[in-house]
Amino acid sequence: MKLFQVLAVTLFLTGMVACQEKCDKNNKFCFPNAVQTWNGAVEYCTRNGWMLAVVNSEAKQKKIESLANKLDAVKSGKVELWIGANDLNKEGHFVWNGNGKPVAYSKWLPGKPDNKNGKEHCVHLWYEKAKNLNWGWNDVVCSSKRRFVCERKKL
Repeated sequence: MKLFQVLAVTLFLTGMVACQEKCDKNNKFCFPNAVQTWNGAVEYCTRNGWMLAVVNSEAKQKKIESLANKLDAVKSGKVELWIGANDLNKEGHFVWNGNGKPVAYSKWLPGKPDNKNGKEHCVHLWYEKAKNLNWGWNDVVCSSKRRFVCERKKL
């Protein structure tokens, strides 16, 4: 009986981690097991009826961090996830791709955004254990490839 309980709990927890990768009605946020450019991530989320995550509050930031910390990729010590913020239209004026609203809440890493070499216009969450980076925001080149966070659109 005890072995059955352990097996049931293990299967339940495995399902919880795996479901984060699925963009379905049971999840508000999902983390597809795919690597895309920022535009590719926008297209992926949109094609599936979602949007690249709009992290417009500390509560949403913490929820995404909590879910992202359960990803298997975190075990590697480094994860970078696209979110929907960008300043593609006007340098230094970050807006949300999902709704066009200006970014009001942010969690920029120290010294960021910096638009390094005049080419960094898209935002990602950056976790890197060795550098003590804990899901802070960074601006990077939009054509680079990384994982991403989709958010279910409100009905």
